[in-house]
Amino acid sequence: ILLAANGTPKPVPPEALAELFRVLKDNVRVVVFNACHSEAQAKAVVRVIDCAVGMSRAIDDDHAIAFAAEFYQALGFGRSVQDAYDLVGRQSSIDRWFAICYSRITLR
Repeated sequence: ILLAANGTPKPVPPEALAELFRVLKDNVRVVVFNACHSEAQAKAVVRVIDCAVGMSRAIDDDHAIAFAAEFYQALGFGRSVQDAYDLVGRQSSIDRWFAICYSRITLR
């Protein structure tokens, strides 16, 4: 969901997101959708980039923010995408099993 020009929420079809990331695929390796029920978006986007993470069910804002922070922190410290995904939740009480990691490559 994105905000329209008038500030109202507007759903973005998964196919539209996939097209956006198809254009950006040379510059984007992984996308994290840390919004509730974002599994469909992750599945669509992973058709054009290496890896996408989506949430399989509802997730509150605090957990979504913490998930993204821990995931990107691990990447920032040079960990692989797989390691970053595996490490989320080990540092805090985040239930990583909300998140599903899709990949069209072997994660490294």
